[in-house]
Amino acid sequence: LKEAVLAGIPVVRCSRSGCGYSGIDKNYDNKYGFIVATNLSPHKASLLLSLVLDRTNDPKNMQSAFEEY
Repeated sequence: LKEAVLAGIPVVRCSRSGCGYSGIDKNYDNKYGFIVATNLSPHKASLLLSLVLDRTNDPKNMQSAFEEY
């Protein structure tokens, strides 16, 4: 995943459990450049990522969108 981020591919981290929440770990996520989907399922995270990629390629802006929605 680290190599994907280095190649410019956004990596979104989320939980597949029924009521899972992916908390943001600043040390881990910033170190590797992951975007965290916090309370979204993988399906919803995928849809949001598609919409966000239409607007920006900046990981910080992408993370802001995932925190807002």
